[in-house]
Amino acid sequence: MVWFSAYGVCGDPLGTQLPGEELIGSDRGHAVVVGGAHAGLLAAHTLAEHFEQVTVCERDLIDEGTEFRPGVPQARHPHVVLAGGAELLEARFPGLRAELAALGAPVYDFGLGLRALLPNGQRLPICALGIEMQNVSRATLERAIRRRVLAHPGVRLRAGFIVEGLELDRATGTVTGVVGRQRDTASSPGSAYEVGAREHLSADLVVEATGRAAKLVSWLVEIGWERPEILEVDGRISYASRFFRLPADHARDWYLATRLTYAPTINRGGIALMVDGDRWLITLIGAGGEVPPTDDSGFVDYAASLDLEEIPAAITAGSPLAPTYRFARMANRWICYHRLRHWPQRLIAIGDAVCVFNPVYGQGLTVAAQQAQLLHEVLHSTGTLTGLAQRFQRQLAGLIRLPWWMATSSDLAWDPSSLNRSARLVRWYLHQLLDLLPTDPEVATRFFRVQNMISRPAALVPPHMIAKVLRRSLRHRPN
Repeated sequence: MVWFSAYGVCGDPLGTQLPGEELIGSDRGHAVVVGGAHAGLLAAHTLAEHFEQVTVCERDLIDEGTEFRPGVPQARHPHVVLAGGAELLEARFPGLRAELAALGAPVYDFGLGLRALLPNGQRLPICALGIEMQNVSRATLERAIRRRVLAHPGVRLRAGFIVEGLELDRATGTVTGVVGRQRDTASSPGSAYEVGAREHLSADLVVEATGRAAKLVSWLVEIGWERPEILEVDGRISYASRFFRLPADHARDWYLATRLTYAPTINRGGIALMVDGDRWLITLIGAGGEVPPTDDSGFVDYAASLDLEEIPAAITAGSPLAPTYRFARMANRWICYHRLRHWPQRLIAIGDAVCVFNPVYGQGLTVAAQQAQLLHEVLHSTGTLTGLAQRFQRQLAGLIRLPWWMATSSDLAWDPSSLNRSARLVRWYLHQLLDLLPTDPEVATRFFRVQNMISRPAALVPPHMIAKVLRRSLRHRPN
């Protein structure tokens, strides 16, 4: 699942022009963004503040009436915008939250609207936490952001343009644009298509944002660059998701119900949440190699095995709106471009094209928003593009490091032998905190502020919090 304080990023949060700021430099005429999904759109919006023209190249044809497209297969699965990321998006796109609410995306206090079963089998108490959440489907969120980005006079979208590689000035090691072909725009999304002649798009800066399917590694090798190191941690997670409509008289006082997996003992989980359009999205999760079913009876039986009655009750009461879809490519993967000794001038990689997080931990959309803010700050702080790209990739690694550690320290536990001493200590501490959530409001507030990326993880380890954990551990120490 993807759940949305931009920690690690400072400066002008709105990405707006500062007094006396000269945004457009002599080498900032045209920027090309490869990929028109969430990260690419945020990058394009940022670049429009610094370049005269921005072209977004998206291989899919964009039809506003089509909810799902081939390039974003995970859009059929839950995307809950975490509170910290929602603040970033609202600052960048004022009024976005109200626009989504008008489309039926509910806004609620996280502690009041959540029903959760903890790893110890206890239910999370219902209490206000002061953390405002909004559930929205990925497709609706992306459409709303895309309309706002394309409203900028300096941004244009090349829908159906398939980028096939980079253009490089070998004498200077500078990327000067991209090459690709235009798909026949008369064909329908997802259908077979014809492509036109090869085109060359010149650019002063190229941003790669095509996500999980990015071909940047092979493109770099083709133009003579070394192959980067790739880190991967795989919790062997898979989803099975289906949209439902619940009857108007179905009794409910919640907007999100969840039983998450917990390594190494709880390999079944599930999520039910109300999203826009008066729809409910219900997802079954398998971890550590467990695979949730997609057939109707198996879907219900699996949900009933979670011991959280809200999820099977919603399935039984609801009317399916679509088939059940499974998604299984969910390993954490970090392509370490920042470790390369040399990096092409004027080439930037962001979003899932650099680092993919297991979506169960809900970090992807928020990290993409943080990266767009970082891109603005790097562009604002320098007068030239020379050397900017490698500096950005290295600063990007610093931004990624914390969410990567948070996600992988959990997934590594599916293979306990892979955990070193520090990882075991972190797991132990986390387990103690989870056991304190039902009885200690301060622990619950701090924990969920960190989970929602409002506070840094340091909020969980001040001396008095450590003392609470130690007292709890001593009280429950086996004799």
